[in-house]
Amino acid sequence: MRKSDSNATSKDVPPGISPGGDPWPVGFDQAVQHFSAGRLDTAAGICRAILVTTPRHAPALHLLGVILAERGRPAEGVLMVERALELDRRNPVFHLSHGRILMRCGNPAAAVEAFQESAHLDPGDPRIPKHLVLALIECRRIPEAEAAARGALDKWPASAELLDALGMVLMAQGRSDEARMMLERAREVAPDYPDAYGNLAILHEQRNHLDAALAVVNEGLKRWPAHRTLRFIRARCLRRRGQYTEANLALQELLQGGLTGKLHLDIEFELGWCADGMDNAAEAFRHFTQANLLAEQLPSSSTAQGADYLRMLASLQKQFNHGWVTSWRRLPPAGKTDDPVFIIGFPRSGTTLLDTMLGAHPEFKVLEEQPTVQAMLERLATFAGGYPAGLATLTAEQQLTLRTAYFQAAAAIMDRPGQQRLLDKSPFNTVHTGLIHRVFPEALLIFVARHPGDVCLSCFMNNFELNPGTQHFTRLETTVRLYCQVMALWLTYVECLPLRYQVVRYEDLVNQPENELRHLLDSLGISWSVGVLQHTTHALKRGHIPTPSYAQVYRPIYHDACYRWRRYAHYLQPFLGDLQPYIERFGYAV
Repeated sequence: MRKSDSNATSKDVPPGISPGGDPWPVGFDQAVQHFSAGRLDTAAGICRAILVTTPRHAPALHLLGVILAERGRPAEGVLMVERALELDRRNPVFHLSHGRILMRCGNPAAAVEAFQESAHLDPGDPRIPKHLVLALIECRRIPEAEAAARGALDKWPASAELLDALGMVLMAQGRSDEARMMLERAREVAPDYPDAYGNLAILHEQRNHLDAALAVVNEGLKRWPAHRTLRFIRARCLRRRGQYTEANLALQELLQGGLTGKLHLDIEFELGWCADGMDNAAEAFRHFTQANLLAEQLPSSSTAQGADYLRMLASLQKQFNHGWVTSWRRLPPAGKTDDPVFIIGFPRSGTTLLDTMLGAHPEFKVLEEQPTVQAMLERLATFAGGYPAGLATLTAEQQLTLRTAYFQAAAAIMDRPGQQRLLDKSPFNTVHTGLIHRVFPEALLIFVARHPGDVCLSCFMNNFELNPGTQHFTRLETTVRLYCQVMALWLTYVECLPLRYQVVRYEDLVNQPENELRHLLDSLGISWSVGVLQHTTHALKRGHIPTPSYAQVYRPIYHDACYRWRRYAHYLQPFLGDLQPYIERFGYAV
């Protein structure tokens, strides 16, 4: 579930005069009045009539673009607003609308430029910085987003919208306590600002503070009983409490409003989990299928990026073999190093549970799915040969450069006090095991395995932010295909590289946690700490966990996720033959 969203309002088109200052024709003034009253179709009709006789009427082009975006046609809306900008590039409102619609189109980088231009043209509009901050968050330009939010708050310290925006920046950084304070300040400054209630409820729910989330939701619903985000968070909290029937009813009522976009997708996933909780696999699978079909329609969905990811896997599979690895330039031993411990595997294999358990040990500091390996990849791309070919000719100096890039990326994200070991958990880093080994040849890799049927099913059933890897989880067949390619590559690495690695099976971890954790800590040369068995307490202290597992790891050890695939065997049956080699390799049975 993403942040609470506000709909476009009449503030986007100031009434009475055009943003350029010229009087509007009477017909267009009527269009603005209809738009302000929510009669979008009537306003659009007037704009189209104006454009028949005056095709270069920039305000009509702009307003029609805004309406098209509101009607779920953002690509057409962008074109209309860009036509308006061709006629009037000095109009800050046009740039603001352009940025907002670009965000709907899944192009936050271009939206940043639009918002920056709008702010340059009208530095006195306090609405613009919030949109700029949200676009920077989407671009993962978090330090810039925080600087923009704080800079704007220096200018407008009582702006609830900017306090809310800074709260979302802090949420993105995992600074949950600071985020909560900002969102609560936003509510104090403007008790009639619903987004602060929605985002504060989201924060509490993601921190697994369900009572606090429901308290905020109930307070907000007294003011805005139809607020969709608040109603959704309430339903999610009910479902997480096991009140499946009540949650299901609340979600079905939300669907009656004719939803589109991300909220509709979120509701379908929740309905799937309600049905799963009521042991109705057929109904659950239907909702998960519908949710994933909606995910494929999101602007962030890119089949081209998904195909590129598969080509990268195939390239790595082809490149890594005994002959090529033995041709690598020998590098001198690194001596005593502070190598991270890498937790890898595949999404939904149990990596978050393991890092939460180990993270409760005082000698570990957890890094949760952050772009540290990506920092090495970007630096390696500048070396002769690129990736992966450049690994063969890597020099000691280049190895040090890559190590430095890794630790600089980690330091930009988190503080690591004292002598704590860095625990870097990112399941997709399995793909880049060859790079990790070349840069950190003495590092321990902890590979988390789970029954392949459960892994693939769980990927399909969970609501991922789409990227080149998770793009494949919207269909069961593509999930299985990606899983098989990643596991084949992992086994290739195991065969041709002298890796230091341990395999931990999820089922063993939940059935015999102390035995598994003692063995693992012994292999790391780290003394036992009973805290690793108190992972639920640690999970609640961690704040926001940026993976779909956040709702599971705060619970005591449970077994209902083990072999869930058997309840859905009918849907997995066509793919069990593809999964069979990995089912056997990891010690499972069909």
